[in-house]
Amino acid sequence: MAHTFGDIACIKAQRLPDDLPALTLERMRENQAKGVDTQLIPDTNVVIDMIDAVGRDDPLRTQRARDRLGPLIEFLRECSKQGLTYYFSPKFGLDEMKRGETTEGISLLDTFGRQFGLNWGDAHPEHPIPDEVGTVDANRSFCKLGIDHQLLLSLPFGALLLALVVGRDLASATPLAKFRHFVRLYRRMIDIVSIREITIARFIFAPPAAEVSPIKAVQDNIVRNFARDRRRDVHWPQTYEQLDRTALNGAFDLHLLNVAITSDHISVDEQPLDTWILSADSKLAALTDALHHSSMGTDESGKYFVTQDYCDYGDYWRQTHQDMQNVIQRFRADLEHSFIHQRARAFGVLALAEQGLRGDRPVQGVQLRHATSPRNGEDRLGVLVQPQLV
Repeated sequence: MAHTFGDIACIKAQRLPDDLPALTLERMRENQAKGVDTQLIPDTNVVIDMIDAVGRDDPLRTQRARDRLGPLIEFLRECSKQGLTYYFSPKFGLDEMKRGETTEGISLLDTFGRQFGLNWGDAHPEHPIPDEVGTVDANRSFCKLGIDHQLLLSLPFGALLLALVVGRDLASATPLAKFRHFVRLYRRMIDIVSIREITIARFIFAPPAAEVSPIKAVQDNIVRNFARDRRRDVHWPQTYEQLDRTALNGAFDLHLLNVAITSDHISVDEQPLDTWILSADSKLAALTDALHHSSMGTDESGKYFVTQDYCDYGDYWRQTHQDMQNVIQRFRADLEHSFIHQRARAFGVLALAEQGLRGDRPVQGVQLRHATSPRNGEDRLGVLVQPQLV
């Protein structure tokens, strides 16, 4: 499991296999001696707790936030006492909040630092947090995001949404059939091999693990984070809006991991960074236990992806492992990723979510024709049919 400060997980997005790094005073001291800056990126839950700790009229809510943050605050205070510097980058946590809350929230984060005696540095002082940070609508959707956000989130969003569509529309299929159908559609519609997203799909389609199974906690956390609408206590979201919202929540989580990996790789102003995610969401920490990026000792940060094959846990895991090996063999590392193409593909998956795999879900009160094969009359999964006005 990831290192924690009480209820706050401190996650290293990339690491060597079998290495469980922890953010300690000793590590920060070594970083400082080597000229490496320590950067902390809080997720939305941590940012909200920081705001609640100093900016709410609700005493109970304020105390709960302070209790959750207590161990982290004590650690950061000790850093200041020992002259250990670190940088704080809250923009990505603010990005998931409603825009009306972020304007006040930015100033309250400064208040939090002053009130608790935390002497952090601004990770990007030359780039102040813009006024348009955050989402415009509380009921956010991919279509309502700005184009910059759509470009950044399109790959994880499209892949996660596709898995949710398959899970919804093939509810009666076997776990293995769901996974294989997902992989077929993934190759056709996403066209970028991302083992991380495919591994998440592998977990959410898997049969429920036994109570005594070592992978039960990992699977439950991944399902809860990536295949359950947080507003409804059900496994699979059903409506277009629920699928859109659930996939977007998961995409923001994966984007946060991408940011941390990229920061370690690119650095800032050629200053090497040691980047850590602060998360109050145990599910994100559990995900990095099951699968994580690694440089494998090279200077190519995050290039490699590390996970177990899980073949000892049953026939589903053995067969899906072989399916994933077949996908990897088709990977072409020479192809460059196109954000524009991935954004278009994400909208294609949104259309699939709206119309259904068989094209039989009514859209905005319009009757849909059924997609049928001209040869044998059987339904063709994955074929979209334009609605006909009646």
